Amino acid sequence: MSSILIICLGSRGDVVPYAAIGQALQARGHRVRVAAFENFRQLVGEMGLEYAPIHGDSRALLAAGAGQALGEAGQKWWADQT
Repeated sequence: MSSILIICLGSRGDVVPYAAIGQALQARGHRVRVAAFENFRQLVGEMGLEYAPIHGDSRALLAAGAGQALGEAGQKWWADQT
């Protein structure tokens, strides 16, 4: 059995898919902990996974200039792939 830490920085839309991967890994016998912003503590727990806090607030990060630039870069990358 492996111990796996999944680090999720971002919004709920970022956390849920990685937590689902964590559930699949856990079902295969691995110990999984998800590190995410504190506002996702309950969500991670409801998905049956261990939680590790990342201090801060994802909404504040995404609203800040650096978060907006990251989102724009992701949108550009996605547009370039199609």
